[in-house]
Amino acid sequence: MSFVQALLYYASPTLCGIKPASIFSYKETEFSQIQDQVYDLQQEFSKYDRWIVPVFNENRARDILLFIYDAQLLSNTLENPRMLSYLEQKGYDVKGGTKKIIAEVLRRVSVGTAFPHEIGIFLGYPLEDVIAFERNKGKHSKLTGYWQVYGNIEKACAVMRAYKSCSSFCCSLLERGLRVPFICRNFLNSHKQLEAIK
Repeated sequence: MSFVQALLYYASPTLCGIKPASIFSYKETEFSQIQDQVYDLQQEFSKYDRWIVPVFNENRARDILLFIYDAQLLSNTLENPRMLSYLEQKGYDVKGGTKKIIAEVLRRVSVGTAFPHEIGIFLGYPLEDVIAFERNKGKHSKLTGYWQVYGNIEKACAVMRAYKSCSSFCCSLLERGLRVPFICRNFLNSHKQLEAIK
């Protein structure tokens, strides 16, 4: 899988503006070959306040993590009082603002041997599922998909279907030769038009 294929497969819901953040790993040995590509895409997406941040972690020496986020969607998520209260309990300086919170989660990802549990809320998972996952040590969930669901299955399934639909649609356009920024910029309108035709 090429870098752009991986980017769309794992992160198109974020790049298209329907998910606050996504994260996936890429082989460190291949990262040097795609750095220019990452930089060029970042230049394109920064116009829409979407960011691609490489995260290096010595404990995962074979992989580079790519954290992709929609600044506005992620700010809206993190500014929820319940989220702020949860993050404060986790030791975040919530009074420092969204940028400081994002910097702190990326710092924790870069030094830990495992992802911090709270990364789930950055990725758009429901707070109740994030808390229950930690409490149950990842066991006894009602459903496993993009995340492990402990709460509202119907709502979670609807969200997961939207993510999957976005990823499939964007990957199909890439196969037709369209460029990644164009695909993501036009996803919502194109998707609505296709749904209307069906």
